[in-house]
Amino acid sequence: TRLYSPFPNPLLGTSTLRFDVARGGPVAVEVIDVSGRRAATLLDRALEPGRYALQWDGTTDAGARAGAGLYFVRLTAPGLGRQSARLAVIR
Repeated sequence: TRLYSPFPNPLLGTSTLRFDVARGGPVAVEVIDVSGRRAATLLDRALEPGRYALQWDGTTDAGARAGAGLYFVRLTAPGLGRQSARLAVIR
């Protein structure tokens, strides 16, 4: 199981978030701000093993545009715990 670096980075419009899942089960992909607050939940469901890609357009769960700054994409998957990658947002 692996989380790849988001691209493009920094995010200007949309970034692609790629990850591999080695074991099936519950998987979550979240965007966290530097204060540790969840800005967006992009995925929270069971997945089969495989390669996946998500798009994030910089929108928060509340429907607002995320402010400029540094964010972390966090992947939580079976047998992995948590893995994260940095993503800068510019406006």
